[in-house]
Amino acid sequence: MDSEIKKFLLMDGKRFILTLCCLLLLGGCGYTAASRIPDAYNTIYVPPFRMDPLETETFKADPQFTSQAMDQRIWFAYDVQAAMTDALRRKFIADGRLQVRNRAEESDLTLEGAFTQYALDPFTRDNDDNVTEFRVFVSAAVALVDNRTGEVVWKEPDLRGTTTFFARPFVKSPEARAIPPGATRGNTDFFTPEVRSFSSRNESQGVTEAIEDLASNIFLWTVEYGW
Repeated sequence: MDSEIKKFLLMDGKRFILTLCCLLLLGGCGYTAASRIPDAYNTIYVPPFRMDPLETETFKADPQFTSQAMDQRIWFAYDVQAAMTDALRRKFIADGRLQVRNRAEESDLTLEGAFTQYALDPFTRDNDDNVTEFRVFVSAAVALVDNRTGEVVWKEPDLRGTTTFFARPFVKSPEARAIPPGATRGNTDFFTPEVRSFSSRNESQGVTEAIEDLASNIFLWTVEYGW
């Protein structure tokens, strides 16, 4: 009887040690997402974002953009280019897989981009059919270029960022209708310089959020989806 008990305890102890080793092995390894960026690419240049695809090397001869009419309101938005460029560069710097360089000659890749469309649509209405919330879209044509060969690694003619913002038409006072500072979603208000060139603060903050969303989509295409 004693020998059977000792045998059971010995087997149980072995199982415990094996289980403990497995847990330590799994805990030490952790979870690491494998990068999809080829080892040959380590640096990237993000030039200023353009207002027209025809201003970029990749899309200037693309027939789908030669006659495309973009909502003219964004052409007069003097601060959207800087907000877009800053958001993109910040994401690459924070991620670290591609080191940001200041010139194409110093980098393996160049990320070209230009706005293609701006749209503002009613999203929700009240009982009197007044628009209470708008949805804003900011679209862009983007291409990633290998600086050593000049070849286009990937290009997407229609990447999009979107968000919604409240119109608050039932409030007469412009001050009361404005979204208070710090009310933008997520960390947009902290990181992204607020666009201020649209007709209302509500729309300007909506565009700021849409630009941040677009920058995130472009970043993900560059480090994950495009390969």
